[in-house]
Amino acid sequence: MKEEKTLKILELIKDGIETASVLIEAFLSAGYGASMRDMDRAVDKALSRRARESQEREERQRFYNLVYRLKRDSLIENKHPGEIKLTTKGEGLLVKLRLKSKNSLPPPKYKKESGGKNENRVTVVAFDVPEKERQKRHWLVSALKNLDFNLVQKSVWIGKTKIPKEFLKNLNDLGMVSYVEIFEITKTGSLKQIS
Repeated sequence: MKEEKTLKILELIKDGIETASVLIEAFLSAGYGASMRDMDRAVDKALSRRARESQEREERQRFYNLVYRLKRDSLIENKHPGEIKLTTKGEGLLVKLRLKSKNSLPPPKYKKESGGKNENRVTVVAFDVPEKERQKRHWLVSALKNLDFNLVQKSVWIGKTKIPKEFLKNLNDLGMVSYVEIFEITKTGSLKQIS
């Protein structure tokens, strides 16, 4: 039993545990006469606690570095201890970043759903997005491609995938509802593609 503990300690040291305090902590917390499994658990617990503490320290340091950079760039200032305020330059940047964020487009990837109980349903999406909003047009085309729609002719796409609600919400949020028409054909009848 004593040889097993000695072996375990030597293996841990060889595998890279550099801090003797981890071993001591594990040995003491496992207690006298502890089994190898108890020793393993105690070492794992000590290592995970140290890793968590190290990660928390790194996160705090990143936060302090960010605050330092914001102060250095004159975007924030300390009027009183513990009180941070935006400077005029910081408020200007905030307005600029909010505007940029507002104009950003959502990712064009959506979860694909089949037509459900009506598998023969065909969806047609036609749009006429103004040239000044070409980024939105490119986003719309990418989203339709990702939903497995196919180009029938310029600005007209056809597919059997059900249009996700999130896609419709994004169209509304982007102010594109007036540019896009979505039709659903449930009975194909005599409609055929000629070409």
